[in-house]
Amino acid sequence: MCDFGASELAIYAIATTVFTTGLSLASQYQQIQAGYDAQVKQGEYRNKLYEQQMDQANDNLERQTAWQAGYVGYQDKLYLENADAATSAYVEEQAAVNQKISEADDVASQDLQDIRRSAQERVGQALASNQFSGMNLDAILGDTYRQEGRYKDAVMFNLESTRLQGSRQKDSLLTTAKNRINSFSFNTPQPAQVNYPTMQQSAITPQVMNWGSALGNIGSSVFGAFSNFATKDPKTGKYSF
Repeated sequence: MCDFGASELAIYAIATTVFTTGLSLASQYQQIQAGYDAQVKQGEYRNKLYEQQMDQANDNLERQTAWQAGYVGYQDKLYLENADAATSAYVEEQAAVNQKISEADDVASQDLQDIRRSAQERVGQALASNQFSGMNLDAILGDTYRQEGRYKDAVMFNLESTRLQGSRQKDSLLTTAKNRINSFSFNTPQPAQVNYPTMQQSAITPQVMNWGSALGNIGSSVFGAFSNFATKDPKTGKYSF
C-alpha cells in the first residue's frame, strides 16, 4: 500500500524538519559563541582600563615623590642660608665687641702710662726742689703714689667693666645666633596620596551547547514528521506510507 507520492512527501517533510532544526541549532550555537566572545572582550576592556589606571596612579606617585624631594631640598637650602646669615651676623657683631674691648685696652694702657709719667715728673720736681724738708718730701711722695694708685685703680676698673660688658654682649650674641638657627621650622610634606584601582575580575562562563538535547530535538522532530505521514499496521506493528 505504499504510495510513491506520499513517500516523497514524507521524505521532504522529514528533510525540511531536519534542516529547520539544524538551522535553529546553528543559530543557538552562534548566540552562545557571540555571548562568550562578548564576555572575553569585556574582560579585555576591564584589563586594559585597569592597566591605564595603574599607570596613572604610578605617574601620580612619581610626581608627588619628586615634589616631596624637591620641597625637602628647598627647606634644607633655606635652613643653610638662615644658619649662614646667623653665623655671619654673630661673627661681625662679635668682631665689633672685640674691637671695642681692644680700643679700651689701648686707652687704658695709654692712661696708665700717662699716670705713671705724671707721677714720675712730680716726684722728680720734688726731689729737685730745695724748698722741701725730708718730712715734706716723704709726704709729697706718699701723696703722689697714692694718687697714682687711685688713678690706676679707676682706669683698671673701667677697663674691667668694659671687658665684662663685652663678654656678656658676646654671650648674648651667641645665644641670639643659636636661637635664630634653631628657630627654623621644617615643614614635613604630607605622604603621597595615591588611589590605586581595584581589579574587577569576573569569571567568564562559557555556555556549552547541549548536543544531547539538540539531537533529541532533531529526533523528536523527525519522528513527528514521520508520524504525520506514516500509518502503523496493527497486526504487524510496521509503518508504511
